[in-house]
Amino acid sequence: MKIKKAVRYLAVVLAFLVGVSAAPLLEGKNTTSYAASSRLDAPERVKAVSANRHAVKLSWKKVKHAKGYFVYRYDRNKKKYKKVKTLSAKKRSWINRGLKTDRVYRYKVRAYQKVKGKKRAGKISYVVTAKPQTKKSKKKNIKDVSIINLEGLYPGYQTRMPRDIKPWRNIVSKKLVWKSSNPKVVKVSKRGIVTAVKTGSAVITARAHNGVQAKGKVTVVNYSATIDGKTVSLGEPISSLNEKFHRIYTGTPADDPAARHISEFGYADGNIKVHYYGKSEKELAVIEGKGRVLGFSVAEPANFDYLGVKPGDKKGAEVEKKLATQWGVEYTDYSDEPNGEAFYEGFSTNYVGNLRVDVTGGYVKGVSLGENQFLAASAHTLITEENPFAFL
Repeated sequence: MKIKKAVRYLAVVLAFLVGVSAAPLLEGKNTTSYAASSRLDAPERVKAVSANRHAVKLSWKKVKHAKGYFVYRYDRNKKKYKKVKTLSAKKRSWINRGLKTDRVYRYKVRAYQKVKGKKRAGKISYVVTAKPQTKKSKKKNIKDVSIINLEGLYPGYQTRMPRDIKPWRNIVSKKLVWKSSNPKVVKVSKRGIVTAVKTGSAVITARAHNGVQAKGKVTVVNYSATIDGKTVSLGEPISSLNEKFHRIYTGTPADDPAARHISEFGYADGNIKVHYYGKSEKELAVIEGKGRVLGFSVAEPANFDYLGVKPGDKKGAEVEKKLATQWGVEYTDYSDEPNGEAFYEGFSTNYVGNLRVDVTGGYVKGVSLGENQFLAASAHTLITEENPFAFL
């Protein structure tokens, strides 16, 4: 009898413990909703434009799971943002009326969910600024921003991302906010300086004061050649190269036609060094800039693959197709030289350097990269079988 009572008592205790431990699980639905509400994404593509001389129109992209949106405007007197409008999930734009002409207004937008009858806000958006204006307004809101795609950067390559703002003069602010979708591949500074980190691609976004933005894809590739089983790549640290090859001589640009060519494009001689590697002098010539390989050439045959263009490829339609497909080349020209040499040359507004392919004798012998508006692209990467400086 005592044993049965003890068992019953134990069962009651276990039931109580199970009930207590299960209580949070029974409320799990609301708890999860509450947690999820705090993790609602910040609205993207937030934009502000002048609706008329006394109004600013805001718009933004839909936030997943949002039940509505809060709009905040900066209060100059209290020096903080104040909620000025609450909208349903169906609304993704709002016109703020009754404003003063030519005064700059700042806004943020936030999505919310309903939890236990209360509105729980998610992450807040970035700030956009705009002002109600007329045709006579001295300072205008930006209407358009554009940047280009950059194809063919190599690790270590750095350049200022070309941009176009309309209108360019007499605007609220020329400052752009820059962002990279993948900083591990391509970094971008606050001033729009793009730095290639490693092979891959990333999307760069440039956003104006009022949320008007543009996107450009940046592609980083590996320009390399294999010499005696060892690889040389553009952007590679010289210290790494010194471990692979025996350094014979370090000179100045005057000792090397390719380096001299680069210095003529604006590089100070003190920033350029020439290294010769290999069993004989000038078997492998490497041009150094800021501790990295800026360009190189080899005097003997080498294996290479420049985004599809390889030694031994037949000239003609095969080369043209690779140039157009792999490089995005908009114009390709074929020319026969009086001395028996023949070349394909590719040009593109989005391509980071001109590409010249030596097809002498009916087959690809080498390639030359460089000579366009980007200063760093004036570095030549030459891989030829006979004359490493034939393209200069």
